[in-house]
Amino acid sequence: MNHQAIPVPSLEFQLTDTCQNNCGFCANGDSPSKKQSLSPELLQETFRRMRPESVIFSGGEPTIRMDLLAPYIRAARAAEVKTVKINTNLELLDPERLMQLEDAGLNIVHFALNTLEPEQHRNLRGNPHAEVTRVLENIHVILEQTRLKLKPEFVCMHETVENFWDVYDYLNDLHVAHPGRFETIELQRLILLGRACDASAPKTSEIAEIISRRTLGALQVDALCFGQEGAQFAPYGIHVFPCYNPANCGCSPVRVDVNGGVSKTNFAGLQADFNIMNVPDGGIERLLSSPCSASLKACAKV
Repeated sequence: MNHQAIPVPSLEFQLTDTCQNNCGFCANGDSPSKKQSLSPELLQETFRRMRPESVIFSGGEPTIRMDLLAPYIRAARAAEVKTVKINTNLELLDPERLMQLEDAGLNIVHFALNTLEPEQHRNLRGNPHAEVTRVLENIHVILEQTRLKLKPEFVCMHETVENFWDVYDYLNDLHVAHPGRFETIELQRLILLGRACDASAPKTSEIAEIISRRTLGALQVDALCFGQEGAQFAPYGIHVFPCYNPANCGCSPVRVDVNGGVSKTNFAGLQADFNIMNVPDGGIERLLSSPCSASLKACAKV
């Protein structure tokens, strides 16, 4: 570890921009047609320049590049990173791969579960071969055959918002049966980047009305909110985190894409503020302490 590196609370690496799916809610717009991956040199240079407490490997779909993912997790551990996560669609994993990643030093698996219905899952993922049964099977493998923790998220769209309680009940039952294994469920607003569009985004009041129909169980819900919209969720026992303050929410405040572009924001897919390979030593701290990119917009409909 380079102890002259700039400390950051959390760092996200875009391991690859390739994904087997074409999700309509993807903030990156990644797809099977893209083929770039994070180089070992870029990974090591980032660890030379920054000292994160936690690291998340995302994509695209990071498990497409298992040849890179496990070694990069080990590299993060060698850099004294305390917590290592992956953001995955859970469809390409199996018991052997999960145990391989755990052995490399993985702690947490972050995934989206927006429906339990096979046909709707295929439509949401934009892939006729996408299988929600594989996702559910891998959740059980993680709980029963590993020590990994799970961080599910539910993305609020017109097509999914009525599914909230079905998904919540399914995950809450698993949480009760396997205490300590779920990190909460993240109620995620649709981020209008990549393929996500305004037409798919429900109003905050619509989401709040659905949540108000029932009382939450043991599994905590965290809502990432813009502006004052969080006030509509708070009465129902939901923990509200403002998106415009990255230090206070579960998303990564610093993201490095496959080309070395760095965005000091919450969300993937924004135009990079600078490229880590082009900044001289001593310049990173100044750039990271500057205001967040102006391209981050409060895009929720209250």
